[in-house]
Amino acid sequence: TRDPLDATLTNRPLQVLQDGNLGVWGKGFNSESQQTLTRCEDFARGLASVLENFLDPPLLLISSDMNHYASDAETRRLDTLALAEFDRLNEDTLFETCQANHISMCGLVPAVIVMKTLKKLGRLNQSIEIGYATSAEASGDTTRCVGYAGRLLV
Repeated sequence: TRDPLDATLTNRPLQVLQDGNLGVWGKGFNSESQQTLTRCEDFARGLASVLENFLDPPLLLISSDMNHYASDAETRRLDTLALAEFDRLNEDTLFETCQANHISMCGLVPAVIVMKTLKKLGRLNQSIEIGYATSAEASGDTTRCVGYAGRLLV
């Protein structure tokens, strides 16, 4: 059986900002496959072991929409559940909350891996909300929308 995490490693590059330059380092992930927290932990351990050797650690970017294609009210409800765990810095509970509530956060696996990596490096202390909106705010369609959130992990 093919490992779904290995299959997703070829999908997208992990973007890194170092010394003011945006570059590509490693590979990104696609959370549509059912990933396990054990695999996320393994990957985070490996990523942390590489990053700890950087004199100036790169910026890790997570790109993700939040929930997809529910009503505006339902999208906001589901996004609130996920973002509460994200802001509490509970990556395992974030993963479990999204799975249990069928929250279609497409960058779930990268979020879990980056949070685990930052914790291993001793660099995860706080999540700062930058913004939140749904596509309904731009389109006016409240029957089927996507959630968007901005967070800064420090």
